[in-house]
Amino acid sequence: MVRIYVVDDELLKRLRPDVIVAQGICEVCSPYLNEIARARKALGYQPRLIMLDPHDLDGILHSIIQLARELGVEDKGKELFTELRSRIDRISARAMKASIKPRVLCIEWLKPFFTAGHWVPQMVELVNAVNCVSRRGEPSRRFSWGEVLDTDPDIIVFMPCGFTVDKALKEFYKVEENDGWFSLNAVKNKQVYVVDANAYFSRPSHRAVRGVEILAKIVHPELFQDIKIGVDEYRRVY
Repeated sequence: MVRIYVVDDELLKRLRPDVIVAQGICEVCSPYLNEIARARKALGYQPRLIMLDPHDLDGILHSIIQLARELGVEDKGKELFTELRSRIDRISARAMKASIKPRVLCIEWLKPFFTAGHWVPQMVELVNAVNCVSRRGEPSRRFSWGEVLDTDPDIIVFMPCGFTVDKALKEFYKVEENDGWFSLNAVKNKQVYVVDANAYFSRPSHRAVRGVEILAKIVHPELFQDIKIGVDEYRRVY
C-alpha cells in the first residue's frame, strides 16, 4: 500500500507529545490509522490517542467538545461550540429568506470525478440550496460526466480536496475538456466558483463554519453583501 502521508519520526521524537489527535475518516486527506500506529510505535512509548470521526457539520461541532473534554478544558470547548452554532444559525436563518433555492454541485476531484460528501451536503442545505448527487453524512462518491450533464446544476463549486484557490485554478482546465461543459446552465450563467477547500471544506474543523459563510455568499449574494470574502477564499471562474 502506498503511504500518501508519512509522519516525520525524528521530529515526532523531539516533540515527545503527550497526546496525538487524529482522524479516522479518510486515508487520502491526512495520516491514517496504520501510519499513526507506526508513528506511535517509533516513539518508544504510547502517547494518548484521540480519534475524531465526524461525518457531518453537527459531528464536527460535537468533536470540538469531545476534544476539549479529553484535554481538560471542556468549558472552553462548549463556549466555542456555542459561538460556532450561533454563526451557523444566523447565516441559515438569513438564507431561508431567499425566494429561490438553486441546485449546487460541489466537485471534490476531477479525474475521476468525485462529488463532495460528508459535511459538505449539509453546508449546502444550510444556505437554502439543493445539494446535487452526494448525500449528507455519506462519503464523497465517484460520479460520471453523464451525471453532471443530467444534473445540469445552477451553481458549480470546485473544491478539490486539500487544494487552495490558486492550486485549484491551475487544475480547472481539465474540466473544460469535457464535451458539453460550456452548455451547462452554471457555465452559461457565469455561476462557476473555486474555493479554498484545504482551509474550509476538506477538513473536519471549526473552519468549516467559514465555509458555510462562503457558500452563503456564493449562493445568495444579494442577502450577504455585508460578508467580506477574500480572493484567497473563493473566486468566480466565469
